[in-house]
Amino acid sequence: MWKLLAWLLPAAFAATPGFAEPAPPISVQALFGNPAFSSPQLSPNGEQIALILSQGDKQAIVSRPLAGGALTPVASFGDPEVRIAWLAWANDDRLLVSGEFRLQRSVGVRARATRLYSVPSTGGEIRWLGRRWMGSDKFSSKERPQFEDRVIHSLPDDPLRVLILFQDPQKPFPRVMTVNVESGQLALRKEAERNIRVWAADTGGDVRAGWGTIDAGKTLYRVLARIDPTAAFEKVIEFDIDKQDGPWFVGFQRDAAKAYVSQS
Repeated sequence: MWKLLAWLLPAAFAATPGFAEPAPPISVQALFGNPAFSSPQLSPNGEQIALILSQGDKQAIVSRPLAGGALTPVASFGDPEVRIAWLAWANDDRLLVSGEFRLQRSVGVRARATRLYSVPSTGGEIRWLGRRWMGSDKFSSKERPQFEDRVIHSLPDDPLRVLILFQDPQKPFPRVMTVNVESGQLALRKEAERNIRVWAADTGGDVRAGWGTIDAGKTLYRVLARIDPTAAFEKVIEFDIDKQDGPWFVGFQRDAAKAYVSQS
């Protein structure tokens, strides 16, 4: 019996998938190289798809009908130092694009900055929307917001505008602004409030919640919200991050009087 087991067991283990010949190692290029296509985005009407095409270090935006067909070149950045961070549809005819680049603030410190662009989905001029917001140098970290691409909502009833968090470099807390996706024109939607670093809009595009940390130690998390767009903001969540696990604000339900929260 023992002799039979000694012969059968190794044979059985060798026949199982776990003891098959090891697969060849995955190449570094496969793990860390740019995929040929990435970030597919479906247009609001469901008819077009836009993607980022990568070949080596070069990137371009392409589109095609969802039903199939040839790829249409849309746009690319002429400067190889500017990378495409993301793309999204502003409406059925125009794409929003985040351009990201390395920002050298001081010796030995590396940071990133973003600029917001738009381009017709059929191809054409890729337009920097922030050109007239303040300083004219898109790579400046002193005259301009570090991040221009913090879109928080695409307004369902206004396909020419989106909501963004706008952080003036000379002020500590962001405002909510509407941005015209063709001209870049800004308009104030919600003024900044002390200690509120992020704002959120409900499904209709109304700014209804904001949150941030309010103490010097940055551990007291507070959420302000309002029951309807005309009401005053009230504190709805507050807890010490070092002592509690939540709840954290996530977003609004379709019924905007209710919100989703998470807790670990």
